[in-house]
Amino acid sequence: MTGQEGRDEDVRLRAWTDFVLSYNRLMAVLEREMRDGTGITLSQYDVLLRLAEAPGGRLKMSELAQAIVYSTGGLTRLFERMRRAGLVRRETSEHDRRVIYAVLTDDGTERLRAASAVHLAGVRRHFAAQLADDEPGVVAAFLGRLHESTLTCEPPSSSEHRLHPSFLRSSYCDLNPVPCLQPPQDLLDG
Repeated sequence: MTGQEGRDEDVRLRAWTDFVLSYNRLMAVLEREMRDGTGITLSQYDVLLRLAEAPGGRLKMSELAQAIVYSTGGLTRLFERMRRAGLVRRETSEHDRRVIYAVLTDDGTERLRAASAVHLAGVRRHFAAQLADDEPGVVAAFLGRLHESTLTCEPPSSSEHRLHPSFLRSSYCDLNPVPCLQPPQDLLDG
């Protein structure tokens, strides 16, 4: 490896470290702001948003499990807490009693409206505002490529799921890029 290649590699590894540390800190801040501002978690927000985006405000539980971004497990417990809070409800399929749908309630829609405002303000304040005027396109292109490349990665084992400092200098593929999770415009206007 030449001197220039070594410096390029050091910059790439420093970028990786900064990405992981920034992601973890940003998610902690967004989580705190969501809890303080709305009384729900980012995982709950994610469930509400996915249901709001779905036709009829409902998804099969298996579809919801695949669609959510923030929660990596425990959907049943998460959903049950949300059901008890009146944000969602379960419906059994008329055609197949084995199929259970997760359905957004009116209270869930109202909470999502408030949570969307809190979340988007946080994303704008803590992420978008840090971009220089000439950076949004470049960063978006990079993160888009990064996201695409992770689609072919093998899912991590359960013991690897949480990022650990030993992964800071690895080729660990289970990245979960910070999504904006833009809610539908009519939800924001409501």
